[in-house]
Amino acid sequence: MTEVGAERADWAYRTILARLLEFTSTLGDRSAPAVCAVVRQSPMRLLAGLMPDQDPDRRYGIELPLFRTDGTAVPWNRAIDAIREVHRHRDEYLADDRADHRFHGAPVRFVGGTPADLENEVFGLAGFSCHELTALRLYLRYHREGVVLGIDVPVPPRDGTAGAGGAFTMIELSALFRGGVPANIAERERAADRYCDRSYDLRPWFGRN
Repeated sequence: MTEVGAERADWAYRTILARLLEFTSTLGDRSAPAVCAVVRQSPMRLLAGLMPDQDPDRRYGIELPLFRTDGTAVPWNRAIDAIREVHRHRDEYLADDRADHRFHGAPVRFVGGTPADLENEVFGLAGFSCHELTALRLYLRYHREGVVLGIDVPVPPRDGTAGAGGAFTMIELSALFRGGVPANIAERERAADRYCDRSYDLRPWFGRN
C-alpha cells in the first residue's frame, strides 16, 4: 500500500466518524443499520459497531480500511455503503460465528475493502463473464499466490430472493480466501480457462445450483 501520513490518516478517520455519528439516530429504527460504536481500531482501520433490531445481544462489528491499496482515502459514502451491505446480509455474515476478534463482547469481522472498490488486500477484480444463465465467473487476482482465480458464483435471481452477487459476494470471498484456499473449496476446483490459472465452482456454496 502507498505510504500515508499520520495527518491524512487522522483526517480520513474524522471524516468517516462524523458521518457515522449521524447513524446513531437510527438506533430506534428496526429497519436501519443502527451504528452503536465507532473506534479507531488501528492507524489505518476503523471499527463500526452495529445493533440490529435494538437488541444489544445481537451487536456485531466490522472493521473497514481508511485507505485503498493505491493510497487514496475511502470516501465516507463508500464506507456507509459497506455497512449497509453487510447489515442487509448480517445473518449470512455472522452465520458460522467466524469472528476475527471481539469488541465489548460483540463479534467483529474484517472487511478487506468497500463494495465499490475493485481491489482489497485479498483480491483484485480482473474481469468477469456471465458464461451460463446460472453462473457468473469472477476473475480475481489472488494476491497471496500471485495468480488469477476464476470463481463461479450464482447469477442473482430476478425474483428478488436471496442470491450471491455484487458487494456481499466480494466481501465473503475475501474473508473465505484470506488465509489460503480452504480444503472444502479446493475440492471444487474445475478446469481453468485462458483467463485464469485455476477455477472453482462455488454456486453450491452460495446455496444455488
